Amino acid sequence: KWVTIIDVSVQSRALAEGPCTQVRRQVLPFKCMQLPDFLFRFSASTCQKHVDKPARSVTEGISQILIQNGQLQDESRKAKITDLDRYKTMKAKKTRNRRLKLEARKSQKAALLKAFPKEASAP
Repeated sequence: KWVTIIDVSVQSRALAEGPCTQVRRQVLPFKCMQLPDFLFRFSASTCQKHVDKPARSVTEGISQILIQNGQLQDESRKAKITDLDRYKTMKAKKTRNRRLKLEARKSQKAALLKAFPKEASAP
């Protein structure tokens, strides 16, 4: 969720608020945040109405970009997926990766036999 850092309270934590994403004003650790390139200038501990205007303009611009790229539809489609669908995709990925590993081992073994035929055949 998008939040705006209002004030840095401690070296590892910041007072943040997300007026557009319904995140209340709270102290959050920097570990939980991914910092984008957007920068707004306002004084420390600013009231909500001054934080809200620039945050809304950026959020609207980003959502328009996402709509143009079709990513917003992907997010809504992912939100509708059930647990069974997630399980099926997980199993499909596992079997695909297992097959890829098996093929990679076979090709490595074939390359080893081709490069060193006597050493590979002798136990």
